[in-house]
Amino acid sequence: ALSRHSDEAYNQLPDDQHRIICERMFKSITERGNDGRGIRRPMPFSNLIEIVGGNEQTLMKVIDDFRITNRSFIMPLEHSKIHINTVIDISHESLMRVWERLFGWVDEESQSARIYLRLAETSALHTAGEASLYHDPDLRIAITWRDEHNPNECWASRYSGDFKAAMKFLEDSQRQKEADEKAKEEARIREL
Repeated sequence: ALSRHSDEAYNQLPDDQHRIICERMFKSITERGNDGRGIRRPMPFSNLIEIVGGNEQTLMKVIDDFRITNRSFIMPLEHSKIHINTVIDISHESLMRVWERLFGWVDEESQSARIYLRLAETSALHTAGEASLYHDPDLRIAITWRDEHNPNECWASRYSGDFKAAMKFLEDSQRQKEADEKAKEEARIREL
């Protein structure tokens, strides 16, 4: 019943924009523990606003739809006023075990974190002169991840690493790939 009610709440959101914000919110307030189980990760409303892209009204609508009396999947519960410092949390860890959609989101978030942490680590090694820029397939994977997940500094602060340096490293890697491809093409034209 918990899973069905959760899917019902998700499907009844007004549009895809609300569903995207919903996914980002749940990915932010849950995570995969070292033992593979989902665990809660309560977060202030202000941080959630930043992570989901600054859309406060849409986020508030999603939270409200998931905390109404007959659902109560999000805390604080329905009659509590939410302000900028209010901590948003899921009400039951069991939700992560029974709601398949959330289970999938937790997996995706775990994968996203792994890609980011590897990127941040390689970026730091590159700065120290111990690693080269990214090349395919790592470059393609990281670019696809960036374009699909739209990570931001607030999201990255949950993990370690220098987000700005990692994004610059990724851009530098992309520019280098484009320059290499252009040079190859110019050499090919010269040969003709």
